[in-house]
Amino acid sequence: MADALKALDDQAADIGDGKPDELGIGPLNRELGRLAFMIESGDARPAALLEASVEQYCQELAKRLTQWHDLNQQKISPVNTLLQKQNLAPLPIATSIPSTPRCGK
Repeated sequence: MADALKALDDQAADIGDGKPDELGIGPLNRELGRLAFMIESGDARPAALLEASVEQYCQELAKRLTQWHDLNQQKISPVNTLLQKQNLAPLPIATSIPSTPRCGK
């Protein structure tokens, strides 16, 4: 059971915080907020590089939200079954995961 909980915790951390080569939901949210501030602060049309960065981060966020949804729908229930066999409280399952953002122009 400890291995199942550790694996679930590692997957959740990867999705939320990211990995060395991939940003997680938290860092992606921060970067999109930073880019939105830059766009809103400008007086001219955003540079193509800035628009491309927004698109890239949006696509990555969509991927992470899909992973978070899958984790909640497919990975937590088997762990909860193990917990219940040990008379332990089940882990909560998120019911209000944001929908995948519409990326693109």
